[in-house]
Amino acid sequence: MKWIIGLAAGAAAIYFLRTEKGKQLIEDVKKETTSIGESLYTLAEGLFRKGTSLAGKAVERANAIA
Repeated sequence: MKWIIGLAAGAAAIYFLRTEKGKQLIEDVKKETTSIGESLYTLAEGLFRKGTSLAGKAVERANAIA
């Protein structure tokens, strides 16, 4: 019996996603995920640069002490 409910829910979701509102929802989700992905990439890039800079400073200090 549960599979019938699941089948009906799936069919309703597919029907909705084929309507204009559903297509707009898909486009909005695509835009948001692209934006989030770009933000995460920028954040990771900044963290990598900062980490590289800190590592370079640590090496310089270690060389100065030695």
